[in-house]
Amino acid sequence: MASLGGQKAVLFGGYDGSADDQTWIYDHAVSTWAYTPATGPAGRVDHAMAYIEDDKVLLFGGSITGLSDETWVYDHQASPPSTAMDSEVSSQRPVGPPGPRHGLHRRRPGAAVRGQYGRRP
Repeated sequence: MASLGGQKAVLFGGYDGSADDQTWIYDHAVSTWAYTPATGPAGRVDHAMAYIEDDKVLLFGGSITGLSDETWVYDHQASPPSTAMDSEVSSQRPVGPPGPRHGLHRRRPGAAVRGQYGRRP
């Protein structure tokens, strides 16, 4: 899940019995979720997402049937919305990607690490 700026956030993937490939937008201003049917990456879990600019979010890695090093950009302003997650940018970079990985979770700086990854000393 990542911010889209303002009061909106995008959720992609996750696990609901299997790796999910759905994209959802949460609008805090009206407290609603909206499903966004979009073509894009395969369903995955444990990936990372981060706001980059102009209603765009970067998605990296995760676990599909194995570890992934794919990089995708979600563009909330895409028209039609079905093309919002259409750009897999892994092949467009001049330098190779970080190696495949999963378990990427964002936390605020200085926050204690909890759960399956242990605790900060």
